[in-house]
Amino acid sequence: MNVAAADVKSGIAPFVYDDVARIADWRERLHWPLAQAEMVAVGARVPGAILGFAGSLADPDERQIAIVAAGLFGNGFMSLVESAWACERASKLGLELRGGPPEMPLLAAGSRGFKPLEYRGPFGVKPAPLAFLRGIARAATWTPAWRLPLALAAPEAIAVSHNHLLRQAAARRRIAYRHAANVVSDARSRGAPAARDAANLVDRALDALLPLVPELGETYRQRLREAFRARLGNALARVAADVAALHGARLPKRIWSGTNGAYATRVVAAELRRRGGEVDVFDHGGATAVAQLPGSTALIELSTASRFHMATREMARLLAATEAAALAALVNGVEIVGEGGEPLFRRCFRDSTAPTGARKRVIYVGHPYRGLRQFPLAGLPDVVYWDFQMHLVEQLQKLDIDLLCKPHPEGHFVGKLNPIEALASTSYRRFEEHLDDADVFLFDAPTSTTFVEALCTRRPVVLIDRFYAINPAVRPAIEARCRIVPVRADAQNRLRVDAGALAAAINEAPREADPGYFRRLTAGAA
Repeated sequence: MNVAAADVKSGIAPFVYDDVARIADWRERLHWPLAQAEMVAVGARVPGAILGFAGSLADPDERQIAIVAAGLFGNGFMSLVESAWACERASKLGLELRGGPPEMPLLAAGSRGFKPLEYRGPFGVKPAPLAFLRGIARAATWTPAWRLPLALAAPEAIAVSHNHLLRQAAARRRIAYRHAANVVSDARSRGAPAARDAANLVDRALDALLPLVPELGETYRQRLREAFRARLGNALARVAADVAALHGARLPKRIWSGTNGAYATRVVAAELRRRGGEVDVFDHGGATAVAQLPGSTALIELSTASRFHMATREMARLLAATEAAALAALVNGVEIVGEGGEPLFRRCFRDSTAPTGARKRVIYVGHPYRGLRQFPLAGLPDVVYWDFQMHLVEQLQKLDIDLLCKPHPEGHFVGKLNPIEALASTSYRRFEEHLDDADVFLFDAPTSTTFVEALCTRRPVVLIDRFYAINPAVRPAIEARCRIVPVRADAQNRLRVDAGALAAAINEAPREADPGYFRRLTAGAA
């Protein structure tokens, strides 16, 4: 922890990009009060704490509410504990905090004159119009015409969301479709018995989470508790109302889902599991067993599934060997199974190795800006990440390369121009359209679909290692496939890349790399 090694008299600790937009010398003054390793360590233990709490609840309704709200608990705690901890640390260091979540007046100064963040997205369920016809049309996208009448009349399961892997599996089965949002909307429209008063679940959930940050002082712990109550109280009431409404809903005995992270799908899946029904969830993204937090997979997917389908048997074996299954078992029994390969990755089996031009073309693929959110898989504050990206591009521009930046399509800058385009050529096209355009792919996180897609090409990949955990069973293959460049945090918790290692990784990158392991892992064939 770097708390005293820098001159902090004019230090600022901003949260998001807009907080520094008019400060000319913000990079010199930037001093984030928390080391990234601290938030990573806390986040890694959050899913287990939440699942342990939910599993300890004897009342079945409370248990169901807690399982549905698990993601809200986790993300809400991570956002607020980061802010509270930053307030405490900044006060000790004499740093000026700028911006932050709406609960900052309470967290920083004990003021109760604030309006807490309201979770609108998860509860803003929008049913699809013409639901019956849309259900037929969606089922027809994966069902042969000769089998469609039987699939609609006597389905083996109802898909309530979908992804590449689910659609591939559905093509071999009788799977109908009904959007999860329509199920929830219909249940709400029929009215429901009085929902369980879930207010005390908020405090009890926080009791399970606070031991993860013993360093946080008592004043800030109490402020955190008040902020957590204010933010999560209304959200838990809405979850409880939906849980009660779905108790009386007509549901099939088996559903398929592309993810149980989406609220409507999750609340339906939890109700079906309560009844003893079957929920098949299909992995999306491809990095689940490679570099995602196993606890997050348990929290988001496994806790409300009967079976979790992964791209291949090897991918399923890798996930089953992590703590994910044991954590999920605190609330739910789930089987992890493998499919015959993920179609998304088969499209990335590019064998081209010819140079793209006179100079080496490097495509730098960024990570999402998270705004004021935070997750168990803890990410950098946006301003710290922006400073790092600026530093990285400055180092890349010293090399004899053609640089193209590819921002992540999600996150804080959705629908806006990403600031990185002021520094270098930038593309907003889909990553898959650039698979043949790079001599070297450069990533600063191993957690994305695009990273795994790049591993399936024959182009060399450079990975900047900035604190994201990689599955130990996969790490040797990552190290064999990629050149890994370390970063360090300076005295102001700004990240700095090893410039020499970066230059060597790019300049010495071979023309061709072996993608065999990752092709087998994702698609079952090389």
